[in-house]
Amino acid sequence: MIELLGAPNKKEVKKFNLNNVEKIKHIWNNDFLSSKNKDIFEGNLEYTTNWGKKVFLKYKIEIILSKKNGSEIIIAANDISREKEIEKNLKYFSFHDELTNLYNRRYFENEIKRLDTKRKLPISIIIADLNGLKIINDSYGHKKGDEILIQASQILKESLREEDILARYGGDEFAVLLPNTTKETAEKINKRIKEKCKKINNNPIPISIALGEATKEKPEQDIKEILKKADDKMYKDKLSEEFARTPRGEIKAR
Repeated sequence: MIELLGAPNKKEVKKFNLNNVEKIKHIWNNDFLSSKNKDIFEGNLEYTTNWGKKVFLKYKIEIILSKKNGSEIIIAANDISREKEIEKNLKYFSFHDELTNLYNRRYFENEIKRLDTKRKLPISIIIADLNGLKIINDSYGHKKGDEILIQASQILKESLREEDILARYGGDEFAVLLPNTTKETAEKINKRIKEKCKKINNNPIPISIALGEATKEKPEQDIKEILKKADDKMYKDKLSEEFARTPRGEIKAR
């Protein structure tokens, strides 16, 4: 109980009584006593103890002996803080990428459906792809590749506005959903991302991100086609980023 409630010692914890918890009092007075079926009344509540510890309790109010002149009732509570923490983590990682802590593809696709409305037009999409991840993994190991991915995600995040939705869309691919954003603004954001990449002194592994954007301006346009268009533009940018022509006209990988 000392550990559960965050109490300093046994003496203090012995003063604790569920009957004195305001939320339990409220449930007792407003829910249990007014309920027609008083056999069992149960639920969950979040509670901050007198010692500042936040816990989740599963409470149960039950008549254990009914008499003419009154009833004997037990109020019990179990600590379900660990279960709540597990539930919270499961919910978080069902919509987040574990490595970068960005939203994942599932969340992004849900948001596209939710925000694909007339009042959010124009809506722009940016597709970003980290160049050379396979080479980094092969040459320096996957740990270094993960570090570069995290750096790339931070560059993207810092280049966006608070209302923009950034997700890790695949292994080395990211997607950005920009509600109420024109093509011109999306292009400016792309330029900002490119400039940030150049400023990162990350020798011997420079960070290079290929980018493509597209904008839905009319309600009849298919958002999936906008996504594909952004992806196609990103791929073209990727080719120009990864390959450069030498003065002799030969093509070599950077």
